[in-house]
Amino acid sequence: MALAFRSLVLASCLIPLTASAAPAYVAVTLGSLGGASVYGTGINASGQVAGWADTDATGALHRHATLYSGGVLMNLGTLAGGTQSFGQAINDAGIVAGHSNGAGTAGFHAALFGGGTVTDLNAILGSPSSNAYAINASGDVAGALNTAGTTHAFRYRGGVVTDLGTLGGTLSQAYGINAFGDVTGYAHVPSQDGHAFRYDGAGLIDLGTLGGRTSIGHGIDSLGQVVGETFLLGDAGPHAFLHDRTAMLDLGTLGGTASRALAVNAADTIVGESTDAQGTLRAFVFAGGAMIDLNAVERRGAVDGERHQRCRPDRRDELHGAAHVLEGVPARPGRSAESGRRRVSP
Repeated sequence: MALAFRSLVLASCLIPLTASAAPAYVAVTLGSLGGASVYGTGINASGQVAGWADTDATGALHRHATLYSGGVLMNLGTLAGGTQSFGQAINDAGIVAGHSNGAGTAGFHAALFGGGTVTDLNAILGSPSSNAYAINASGDVAGALNTAGTTHAFRYRGGVVTDLGTLGGTLSQAYGINAFGDVTGYAHVPSQDGHAFRYDGAGLIDLGTLGGRTSIGHGIDSLGQVVGETFLLGDAGPHAFLHDRTAMLDLGTLGGTASRALAVNAADTIVGESTDAQGTLRAFVFAGGAMIDLNAVERRGAVDGERHQRCRPDRRDELHGAAHVLEGVPARPGRSAESGRRRVSP
């Protein structure tokens, strides 16, 4: 079972006060759309943040996709006649991928938000309902579509929709895509347990588990390395993992029993969340072989005590969360975040 999230009211941006190995941060509020909750789900190299927010006191009944840019939280709207939309990811062009309902829609439709318009991808996908969870700099999109009564992961690239299929089971979903169009997510094996996968254009590659029945891939970098969560022997956990194209590595926890990695960037910075010894959910950065509690590197009093969830980095090592955006975990000295990166064979 994946870790549960608590809704957070505060939305803010955390900016580094020092360039040391463990910098401090200060919070900058992102604002709201008039409701109680704001969620950050993706960030690009310019610091623009995608997500969604309550637009009034009805909460989940009226949530709209959002874009935080230039100090302003903007309502991206919905498909015509819709009441709900969700931004899930953003690329460097500022295009937000997500999903929305609309007048007469059967469930949600995968959608792109940009240039003041909402583009319905469902007709292109040829599916009754769909969700988009990832987008890269080229505009390639990954997500999930409904097909023949079940759900399959898809990739939309260069005008071509690819149903990624499964690992012998009935269901799959895609959550991450890299610059080359490689995709990760999870797919059912014949036992109907979900396993993390990597898709590199030639088919799904089962990344296995660390002894448990299930695993999920959440993020993939330009080398095809995947991060996510996996259960251990006896279905203990889950624990955050890095699959380095050779083996699945356990990243451990912050002293608790559960963790998961949600994203990895080109500077090899991994972010996610973990419980601590008291069972409190805390965001982490994993770099240099160590898992760092973000609460420990933030200036005290900068934000509310309940913070640091669902962090994901962009290539400049900016991080976003359900409550706020974090900025400033340094890239390795002497190289840019993208330098020296190359695609390798499986």
